[in-house]
Amino acid sequence: MNGKEYLLLLGIISSFACWLDLINLKKLYKNILFLFILIFALYCGCYYFPYSADYVVYQSYYTMASSSFNFECDAYIWESIVDYGYLWFHTIIKSFGGDLIDVYFFTCAISLIIYFITFKKYTSYIFLSWYFLFVRYFLIQNIHQIRQGLACALMIFALQFVYKRKIILFITIILIAALIHKSLIVALLIYPFSKINWNTKKFIIVMIICTILYIFPITTTVFETVLPAMGIYIPKYDAYLSGTDTVDTENIDILTIVSRYLFITVLSYFLLKWKNIPYNNIFLSMLILAMIFLCIFSDFAVISGRLSAIFLLAFTFAPASLFYGVKSIKVKLYIMGFLVIIGMIFIIKNYLLSNNLSM
Repeated sequence: MNGKEYLLLLGIISSFACWLDLINLKKLYKNILFLFILIFALYCGCYYFPYSADYVVYQSYYTMASSSFNFECDAYIWESIVDYGYLWFHTIIKSFGGDLIDVYFFTCAISLIIYFITFKKYTSYIFLSWYFLFVRYFLIQNIHQIRQGLACALMIFALQFVYKRKIILFITIILIAALIHKSLIVALLIYPFSKINWNTKKFIIVMIICTILYIFPITTTVFETVLPAMGIYIPKYDAYLSGTDTVDTENIDILTIVSRYLFITVLSYFLLKWKNIPYNNIFLSMLILAMIFLCIFSDFAVISGRLSAIFLLAFTFAPASLFYGVKSIKVKLYIMGFLVIIGMIFIIKNYLLSNNLSM
């Protein structure tokens, strides 16, 4: 089997595991099965990582990392590397004699350990949540863009402190995540947004504002006027404009916006209906933030896409809200079947048809 086939097998196993969420299975057995799936995911990631699109990027990180923790001869690093925290992560592994695969192993393992710990806190549908994380994000965040994957895992871990209103702990963890991937600084917005008592009226108003922002995006104003006036410069933005970093700088197409509107609206309906369930208001706030960032920078696809993806991780937990209040096991089976099919569509799109998955 090659790396692609291993990932597809992982997807099939994850889809079957979803049905276990409907069974009154002992917590110990659930945890053992969940751990087995995550260990297999780690194996698949280690197998496929050398073929990933960003492998060369992490080779450069590893090359620039100093095994002796002495950066005096490598002063240029601090000007050319944005994510200092992840450079130090490479340095720690390198100082113990580890190679680039070891760096990946520990990066992915930490993310998966965080999933194992937090999923049990945030939802009783742990296998369903893992399934949707796998179909939407595992390939991108835990194999290709592993810096953002690790940083986003830390953000997921920090959500419990949003719920408990422990703002210092939340900010501390998000700042650590931002050292690994600077884009995570926007996750600080989750705290104030989660304090909003969302209702249908407020949600509609925000969606109308998002529509206006999509028509009149403010990317240039933010990155070329507002931030420089505050003394903040984003080298990555200049790299995108100059073509140094080859990415999609075009507008987000209307089909993408409409599809995001639809699925965020549907999930938000259920989250609003059951907003008193722990963490639901937080997940709702994240979906709303995702839509805001998708629209506010809609004329610069890579920026809006990557920033909104941080908040769209709520998509991992939100589908479980479809089961709240449902007592009939027959209806639950129908809902689960529907969600598994939706996940299969994502697997076909992201794993079978994607150009990012090749050997």
